[in-house]
Amino acid sequence: MTAPDSLVPLICTRGNDMDSGSTRAELLKTIMPPDKVSMVGLFFTAFERNGDPCPQLNTRAVTVLAALAKKQSVDVVLIGGTTDEWPSLTVDERVEIATKWRKEVPFGSDGPRLLLHTGANSVLEAKRLADVAIELRMDGVLASAPPIFRAPDLDMHCETVSATVEALQTTKIPVFYYHFAAVYNDDFPLLEMLSMLSKTCPNLVGAKISGVSDLDVIRAVAAAGYGILGTGTPALTLRPRGWICYPWEAPAGREFIASGASVANESESALSTMRREIGAQRVPSRKGAYQISADKAFMSAWSGTDVGPCRLPLPSVEPDLLKPTLESLRARGLLKN
Repeated sequence: MTAPDSLVPLICTRGNDMDSGSTRAELLKTIMPPDKVSMVGLFFTAFERNGDPCPQLNTRAVTVLAALAKKQSVDVVLIGGTTDEWPSLTVDERVEIATKWRKEVPFGSDGPRLLLHTGANSVLEAKRLADVAIELRMDGVLASAPPIFRAPDLDMHCETVSATVEALQTTKIPVFYYHFAAVYNDDFPLLEMLSMLSKTCPNLVGAKISGVSDLDVIRAVAAAGYGILGTGTPALTLRPRGWICYPWEAPAGREFIASGASVANESESALSTMRREIGAQRVPSRKGAYQISADKAFMSAWSGTDVGPCRLPLPSVEPDLLKPTLESLRARGLLKN
């Protein structure tokens, strides 16, 4: 599989040419402009609701979800991440979903830009997804190492990640590293890891940082010139390059930034209140669900589009359970859409 003609080679070589940050900055702004915090939306993988604990895909829902992304002014859609239940999907299904999103949001259109997660348990499957990212002209890629077999040291970890996106290294597709120690076993020093990866992955532009509560770590990574995709409201106070959110949170996220978002007022914001109250509906006996089940049910209740249940091993929550929370948030003016 070859890259489209429009994906011309990078104007840099591997190694220290990226250290100045100039090429990284140019590449980063092709997906996220420097003058604002881009809202990076999570839209879930839709499944059929038919009582099957491992239901089939419902790719028809992507048409509605793509229109919703535009309505909510979501800047970037993250496809195939943890919230999309990628570990429960086959590679063919992941390709099918990515293809449907690109059909609904053509490359170069005025819709959101598309960021494809290519991480997998197999390096070969990850490489295939990187090829698909090139074929579909994705606007960016989120790369990670296989989460099951942990590399014994940082050198081998970086070698593994670089191998998964090798096909992208002669394109202008920006690559973000997906740092999530609780899921990907990548509990290596983050800044050192990014520096090492940059030497073999010249289009590495930044990192999606999940599960890191130490804001000083995030500040240090940003100060080194890497674009941050932040998660959680504390990270939003740092005004990252992109902020990972659900589509119903995007307006509140922008409002929080405009109001002078700070650590001091973060916990009392409408954004934090929404997250706490929706999160309270998680299944108590299944803490490993990462709240995906409750959030997915809220998506169906809020959007009016049924995105279906979760696949095993995640539990499923019925949308009706979230309707009182939805009505309460709207009645108090916390949910503005």
